[in-house]
Order: sequence, then structure tokens, then C-alpha cells
Amino acid sequence: MKYTSQAKPFALESVGPGELFGTLCRLGGDGRKYPCTAVAAGPVTALKLLDRTFLEYYEKNPGMVRGVCSLCSERLKDVQDLRCVGQESAAVRIGNVLARLYQTHGEAIPFTKKEVGELSGTTTETTFRTLSQLEKKGILKSLRGKIKVLKPSSLESPL
Repeated sequence: MKYTSQAKPFALESVGPGELFGTLCRLGGDGRKYPCTAVAAGPVTALKLLDRTFLEYYEKNPGMVRGVCSLCSERLKDVQDLRCVGQESAAVRIGNVLARLYQTHGEAIPFTKKEVGELSGTTTETTFRTLSQLEKKGILKSLRGKIKVLKPSSLESPL
């Protein structure tokens, strides 16, 4: 998660169980300033790997280098996709966010309607209205604190 100049949160990605985060900072940063913040959507166990340990394994293990480069490449592609989606209608942006979250979390997305709105850059009212329309079409079901996806293939062109 990053924050805009008005301190509004902007989620760059959502990582699932067993996924790494913070790798880009270790490879390209100066180690003094961490450019992102991670916020847990629910109970989590995180393992901290010291920079020196990470870099030691990175320098000695070609498989790790390939894996980290692949991960960074995927995440860069996701950020590029986000920039393109930013020009789309609110319904398309919301559908795209739900599709990305579905890929990470499966059918039970642990995000509220408000959080989906923040991720898609839409107003609360527009988000609620769009999610209501998707619910009426049987594409998803809103539950307390999460959203259940019933028809994931319909998220690509939601309305």
C-alpha cells in the first residue's frame, strides 16, 4: 500500500498465503526508507528475513534470483495494468480489482465494499451501487467483511 499526497491509501497489490513482499525494496533501495506499507486483511503470520540473509542467499542461489526476478516482473506487469485500468469506467475498474483479488484469495475475498472502492479509485456510493448490480446479476454475494465471488468469469465485463 502506498499513500497519495493527501494521505489517501492506494493498494498496489494483494498478496496471498506463502507469497513474498518487500523484495523490490531489497534489490533496488538504499535500505533506509521502505516505500510501501503492508496491511493485513485478517490474521497473519509473517516471517522477517534480514537484509543480509536475503542478499547472501540471493547472491549464492541462481534459482532464487530467477524466482525473485519472475516475481518482480509479475508485479511490475500488475502495476502497468493498473495504470491502463485507471482510464476505464468505474464498473470496469471494480471488476478488474475483484478479478485480481479473486486470483489471490479465491472465491471468498477478505475485503469490504469500502476497501474495494479504495482499491479501484471509485467513490463509496459508486462502489456500493456497482457491487449491488453485480449481486443482482448473481456474479457475487456481499457478506459481512468479505465478498464471495460466484461467477469469476463474469468479472472481466461486469455490467
